[in-house]
Amino acid sequence: MRAIPTASGIILLYLCCAFTTAAEPAGPVSSVVMQMAQEDSARDIPEAENRPARPNKTAHTAPSKATDEKEPLLPVPPKGFNPMMQPLVPEGDGEGLNDRWQLAAINIYLGQLGRYIGQLTVLAKWLTLAVTIGGLSLIALLWYVYSNARAARKLADAADIQTDIAKQRLDLMKISKEKQLRAYVYTNGAKGELLSDKSGKYVVRVEIRNFGQTPASALNGWMTVFVGDSAVEKDINMLPHDSELVETILPPGGVCFYYARTNESIIPEIKAITRDVRAIYAYGEIHYKDVFDIKRYARFRIKCSGERNLSSGSFDHCFGGNEAN
Repeated sequence: MRAIPTASGIILLYLCCAFTTAAEPAGPVSSVVMQMAQEDSARDIPEAENRPARPNKTAHTAPSKATDEKEPLLPVPPKGFNPMMQPLVPEGDGEGLNDRWQLAAINIYLGQLGRYIGQLTVLAKWLTLAVTIGGLSLIALLWYVYSNARAARKLADAADIQTDIAKQRLDLMKISKEKQLRAYVYTNGAKGELLSDKSGKYVVRVEIRNFGQTPASALNGWMTVFVGDSAVEKDINMLPHDSELVETILPPGGVCFYYARTNESIIPEIKAITRDVRAIYAYGEIHYKDVFDIKRYARFRIKCSGERNLSSGSFDHCFGGNEAN
């Protein structure tokens, strides 16, 4: 009955060797186990020869051999015999256990287990390598996608910038085109004189000219003439509109005139106007539309003061009150 402790020791020894050298094949360990099993079987042979023969229910009767032939240490089990599936103690008196067949079966199964462990170790190494390569490939793929997305974002930003620049250029071209082709209507000189009816009123004629390259449509406006202090300019909004222009169209280079006169005689003011204390003012507005259908306006303020201007009827632009869009 020494087979069970011996088999347990053999299993523990083989497992220690298998886990220590898992990558190596299990052939050497199987040889050691085989040798130990043969030695143990050799020790058990004398005892088995001295015991009387008893029938073995789990084994078939071996064929008769010559008496001078030596019995092998590890007899070949019969066909279909599986010792690992047989009970350790067979039915009967329990003394029919074949130790050598049990050791041979253990050796076979331990050898197969060792080969399986070696194969699993190699497989584990290959799986580890495959997982590592897969992880690196995934990282590379993510970096590639991130780089492409970042490059695409930069291209999109550059495209937006180019679009904005192109839009600004178009706006500038449009503005430039409008500036070149629009109508520019403003005053082009004024002339004043006393009326010949001895009323002493002063009449002013202002020339309005279109300096642009396209016509000015819906042209209209008004003008007022009055006498005031030369150093102080009154707010024209406080004054009545003495003359209004009928709506008309002014072609490029076209001219029209505003006429207006004072409401009272300027004879009492002539000496003050000559000394540049008082002045004759003409103030008005011009309204029109350009070829782009944009409403435009122009305001003007001119004055006549001093002996030279009064005698010639010339007018100069004031510092304030002149503006246009």
